[in-house]
Amino acid sequence: MTDSPTSDEALVTETARVMLDRIGVVEPEQVAAERRVFDVLRMAYFANPARALTGDDGGGQLSFGPPGVEELLTPVLMAAAAEVVRYLADRGVVLTRAGVRRVLGRPADTSSGADSPVDTPPSAAPLTREQWREVREIVMQALVRHGRMSPHRAALIAAAAVGDGTTGQEPE
Repeated sequence: MTDSPTSDEALVTETARVMLDRIGVVEPEQVAAERRVFDVLRMAYFANPARALTGDDGGGQLSFGPPGVEELLTPVLMAAAAEVVRYLADRGVVLTRAGVRRVLGRPADTSSGADSPVDTPPSAAPLTREQWREVREIVMQALVRHGRMSPHRAALIAAAAVGDGTTGQEPE
């Protein structure tokens, strides 16, 4: 695996990165720690998604620190982001790296000019309320399935990752 992701990998990566940043409101210490190793976890995920989600021994998701410290969110968010990108593409929603940041509420980084050739067209349709609910549900289900979280914790983290204002739902 190279350090340069393909365009699909770039969309998945950007979606996961934005979701991780948004989760910082509810899990600040964990997100701060994972930001430092995000690129390593991204490369491990794309090299072997199943292994990244189960850990080296196949017995559970990768974790860090002493027992009791939270499991890594990044591999789970990568899996969720891949499902979200696929869901939106199947519905004809045009996504780009800069568009992901706008859709999920993070301003585009135009300082490097990296996003300018793949920017979202101004006519790109916003997601419907139902699409937002489905995106949130995809993230929540990935957190439960791959992160082995309780539905309540997964719902709170998914709400932070996607944003309650966009779904019109209150956290459970």
